Amino acid sequence: MIYFKNFIDLNDDEISQIYQARTHQNIVKFSGSGEFSFEDHLNFIKSLASKNDKKYFMIYDESKFIGVINFTNITKQNAEFGIYKNPALTDKGIGSILMQEMLNYAKFTLNLSQIKAICLKTNQIAFNLYKKFGFEIISQEANFYKMQKDLSC
Repeated sequence: MIYFKNFIDLNDDEISQIYQARTHQNIVKFSGSGEFSFEDHLNFIKSLASKNDKKYFMIYDESKFIGVINFTNITKQNAEFGIYKNPALTDKGIGSILMQEMLNYAKFTLNLSQIKAICLKTNQIAFNLYKKFGFEIISQEANFYKMQKDLSC
């Protein structure tokens, strides 16, 4: 069973697990966040309690941490999302699970009509996953695609 745990409700062990995942080389190279300290990480999590336009979740399959889903720039109609799987896992199919859970949350909990993503052109795995789930390119810059999916169908 998949369940979401809001970053603002994480215990100390979970905060450490998220920090390890967020700073893993396979995540950092596609996140655009660069290097940051554990103190920066803690401050970021604390800041989420006062933000209405951002939601970050640690995703579990039963008791196993499988990844992170986040929503940013949330409005009544749309939001941007990000996902990453727990880099310590080698299981196949986690990206698809995270995508489906993200879409369900966006549509049925946030009641969004549209979801958006920014995908680095060098991140072929994410690009293929987004295309598989029906995202379309709406524009492109030198290094990234802007993509979106209509959820009102």
